[in-house]
Amino acid sequence: HIDRVVERYAGKLYAWDVVNEPFWPMDRKPGGWRDGPWLAAMGPSYVERAFRRVAAIDKTALLALNEAQCDNDHEWGRSIRPLLAVLVDRLLDAGAPLDTVGMQSHLRPQWPADYAAFAGYVGGFAKRGLSVSITEFDVDDSALPDDFAARDRAVAAVGARFLNAVLAVPAVDMVVTWQLSDRYSWYHEISRRAPRPLPFDADLRIKPLGEAMAAAFAAAPRRTPRPTR
Repeated sequence: HIDRVVERYAGKLYAWDVVNEPFWPMDRKPGGWRDGPWLAAMGPSYVERAFRRVAAIDKTALLALNEAQCDNDHEWGRSIRPLLAVLVDRLLDAGAPLDTVGMQSHLRPQWPADYAAFAGYVGGFAKRGLSVSITEFDVDDSALPDDFAARDRAVAAVGARFLNAVLAVPAVDMVVTWQLSDRYSWYHEISRRAPRPLPFDADLRIKPLGEAMAAAFAAAPRRTPRPTR
């Protein structure tokens, strides 16, 4: 699988998401691993094997390990954060070609969260020489008011608190939204009403979240462009 996909795009991409969401303790697998075909076939060694396989084919793209839920203090976040940190340490200690960690950030205002503490957690990866990407960024608005204006203000406030905290960590050098427009949000699949979790509305008009993101980027410390491998 890796040979076929990576050989097709080698030298053309900025980064590969080599392994995505390796942990899900709710699957009740030893070590908190997410159940799936790669774990079933190879056990936990599949992660390091995947990184080495991609690096052997694509010599330039950055290689990322991407994980979900770590931004919150819900049971999910509290259980996954230490597992991811240990995995990163093991990969680096083994000399695996890991360059960056992706932190999926589907923010949920209805759940407990300490964004300053999360920024400290992210800073731990920076101390190991890694950069960090904020990936799949959006704000779950399902628990917020029905009124569009009030909901948009609340979404923007949550997004601003989060971004102002994490962008204070210089190693955070990328923010990727999970779609740009509400029209295409994945929350349409699970929401009881039209979701508004993104920086642009269904007609591609900028919303308060988009303005808050721009302000957070402008206020953040200047970054040094990340080199390729």
